[in-house]
Amino acid sequence: MNLVPAQYRNVSVADVPVPLDEVALGGYLVGRPVYRRTRYLVVRNAGACAVVEVSKESELPLFSPVTAVTMIARPEETAFAERSSPFMVSIDGMWTDPADDAEKVAWVRSAWEEIGEFGTGGVYLNFTGRDEKELSAGVDSAFGRNLRRLAEIKATYDPENFFRLNNNIAPAG
Repeated sequence: MNLVPAQYRNVSVADVPVPLDEVALGGYLVGRPVYRRTRYLVVRNAGACAVVEVSKESELPLFSPVTAVTMIARPEETAFAERSSPFMVSIDGMWTDPADDAEKVAWVRSAWEEIGEFGTGGVYLNFTGRDEKELSAGVDSAFGRNLRRLAEIKATYDPENFFRLNNNIAPAG
């Protein structure tokens, strides 16, 4: 039984040494063998990410050369602009005695600060540990260069900011 949802099957991730545009990616990928189950590639370069569909010579051989590359989503067309980190870290503390709250929270925050020097400076919004922070905490870091575009989309579809009880992107304007 395949537990991976259908829309996420047949996807591979590749770091590439070329710009993330259709011409450069085509020049780099066309002619290269691709495992037969790969149809979509999430390609990464210098912290940016794009999605391409690869066409192959044949679906039958285990490995078949790429014959064409079609851009599906450029880096600025996805919500999260920064996808260069190979790992995501969450520092979690658990304890039973409420009298230990201050000490344990301080430990988690200290560990987070120490490990932060090895990261990209970006955040994954589900892991911001908002505590007493405002709802926009981490939004600029998580969405980077795409934040302005997402705020414009928010202004179109949620101009009254009804969906605001999370790490909120405020509507533009």
